Amino acid sequence: MEQNEELDLAKVQEFIKGQVDTYAQEAFKQYQQPAPQQQQGLTQEQQAQRQLQEMLEPFIAPRLNAAQLAAADARDTSTFYSDPSNLEMREDVEKMFNELKDAGRAIPRADIKRYLLGKEYEADPVKFTEKQTERRKAQVKAAEGAVDIGQGGLDRNRSNPLLDGQNLWTMPLEDLEKALQGTTF
Repeated sequence: MEQNEELDLAKVQEFIKGQVDTYAQEAFKQYQQPAPQQQQGLTQEQQAQRQLQEMLEPFIAPRLNAAQLAAADARDTSTFYSDPSNLEMREDVEKMFNELKDAGRAIPRADIKRYLLGKEYEADPVKFTEKQTERRKAQVKAAEGAVDIGQGGLDRNRSNPLLDGQNLWTMPLEDLEKALQGTTF
């Protein structure tokens, strides 16, 4: 009787093992993704192009991204600095822009300027407000002076020590822009 029980136990184990194997094979077939033979009706030429693209993309993409970044940087620079009021913060904005660019997180210069102005305001709101008021007064004064094209405007420029004949030719461009701000020709 013991031998019969051992045979029955062996048969049961063999039966269970066969059922598990069958079930496992069916499950693997069901969840296994089909091999990419012909991807959704692609021709051999299209498949070859796709494979070539996948091989070359790691080499081409970084250079393409760098060229796109350089173009976006040039466009951002020209649009941002076309507004003369942005020249006042040029050093701080460029410093932060270059730091962010080197870290791979470049953002538009206008956003950097807003951030810096907000940071300055948070540090000392009263001083910030006074500085902005003074800047606006200077802009209004320059605009009023620019309206006077007559003798008064010429006299004002003649009395400006920065605009004497010798100084103009050797003056850096940024200083010349500041000296001529509000001058009409």
